[in-house]
Amino acid sequence: MQSSLPVQGNGTTHYFHQGPSFNTTNLWDPTETVNLKDKGAAKGTDVKDLCDLAGGMASGDTVEIKASDGLYKTFDYANVYSPAARQGKMVIIWYTKDSSDDLVTRYYTSGAYVPDFAEGMQLIFMAQTTNAAGQYVFGNQDMHDCLPQNRWYYYDAQWPSTNGLSVKWISQVNIYSTLAPFWDLNGDHSCNIGDVVKLGLKWGLTGSKGWIPEDVNKDGVINIGDVVKIGLHWGQTW
Repeated sequence: MQSSLPVQGNGTTHYFHQGPSFNTTNLWDPTETVNLKDKGAAKGTDVKDLCDLAGGMASGDTVEIKASDGLYKTFDYANVYSPAARQGKMVIIWYTKDSSDDLVTRYYTSGAYVPDFAEGMQLIFMAQTTNAAGQYVFGNQDMHDCLPQNRWYYYDAQWPSTNGLSVKWISQVNIYSTLAPFWDLNGDHSCNIGDVVKLGLKWGLTGSKGWIPEDVNKDGVINIGDVVKIGLHWGQTW
């Protein structure tokens, strides 16, 4: 029986993202005090743990966090698997308590799980560093320093905002690998007769399990079993 994934967040500690500063002289607001978005005393599941259920990511891979309405954000391996403390783990939350976007009106005062937590499933970054007020904020300067520039989010194309990375109504977590699938033996990005021909050139050879790419079923011999394995992916492209 498989154990459940670790829960991130304790239902007490609040986590914050940051909206736009709307101030050209304080665009990134390194003090993390302007336009904070309280995600509440949240609990959820690490994106890394979800990726590992599907075989994990490798360096160079990307993960797409996609909402049911089609909105998606893409992130890189390092930010999922080795986040800086300022960024914190990328967590899809399914519970929150006392959340607020304006720090005045409080929502879910008794705590709520999805689907009563209407913004869930929602992505947040559980920063492990605090601002001067002791709040755990994934701020705009943190985004600037921790994420590659092509992952920065700008509200209205000009105002940095980590809140724009907080995808809600998540329905898919998609991993995109830079590694060729095992069946693309000839490197043409398609599973077809060319791969069978490449396999045929090694027909009958034996060795340790998976010692060459043509041993696609990793049984130590190049034979009909490898052809069958390729056939299961016939016509696929990547």
